[in-house]
Amino acid sequence: MWLLRDLSALIGIAWSFWPWMIMVISSGRKAASGRSISPRIYDRLMQMLPIAEAKLRFALHRQACRALGWNPRAIALDTLDPITSWADFGPRFEA
Repeated sequence: MWLLRDLSALIGIAWSFWPWMIMVISSGRKAASGRSISPRIYDRLMQMLPIAEAKLRFALHRQACRALGWNPRAIALDTLDPITSWADFGPRFEA
């Protein structure tokens, strides 16, 4: 419910997190059925994960500020470090 009151956070999550999850689900379905996955998908997943993480963190920080009675507009969108290897991708995806 709280996300419906914060349109900037809702739009940020909708434009970054859900397209990323749809790509993860569709790629997983292809891999499970035995079809090959384009190497470009892997690069795209590594690019989209930090964006989705930053938008989700932004929305949660804004909600925490609102719950504490602080000004949620004071929260800035963080930039996260890009993912450079698949060894880094797994732990960040699980977190």
